[in-house]
Amino acid sequence: MRRPNPQATGDVSAEQICRPFLLRRRPLVVSVRQQTDFHQEMCKDILSGLAGPEKSIPCKYLYDDCGSRLFERICTLSEYYPTRTEVAILNQYAAEIMLFFSRQGGDLVEIGSGSDLKIRFLLERSPENYRKHIRYVPVDISETSLLRSSVRLMSDFRDLTILCLLYTSAAADDLLCVDLGGRLII
Repeated sequence: MRRPNPQATGDVSAEQICRPFLLRRRPLVVSVRQQTDFHQEMCKDILSGLAGPEKSIPCKYLYDDCGSRLFERICTLSEYYPTRTEVAILNQYAAEIMLFFSRQGGDLVEIGSGSDLKIRFLLERSPENYRKHIRYVPVDISETSLLRSSVRLMSDFRDLTILCLLYTSAAADDLLCVDLGGRLII
């Protein structure tokens, strides 16, 4: 996997992103959930992809900071309809979805969270008193994206607690076995 030079790209490390919030004791927790040995899994995936008649490498290995930024740009293209469709659905039903948290708190899990675009639709349309009982659990394979969006969200939604899950395995069903405790909506 290509690692861009942070000085050349203007990128900052996860520690640099988090430092001001950690010093102020903001509720940012990063938990690495790795179900298998990442390097072993990567070698197996790449060998398998290159051994087939159509050569391929799983896209999960392209989601370093540079790849994540590229995907965010792709999501804004008119040809890429999934994000636009999801945003339209959230715009229409966000308030109803957030009623789930009206009586008691729980976890709001977003698999493949990327940027904070979609979660904002939900949080902005939920009453402030609901948000203090919600733990947002973004799950992504890009640590930089997780931290960057979490810092923005914590800045904008002061009562929100966030548990970031950096997840490198492609098996989403493994992730669903992680016990977060309590009520959750995915």
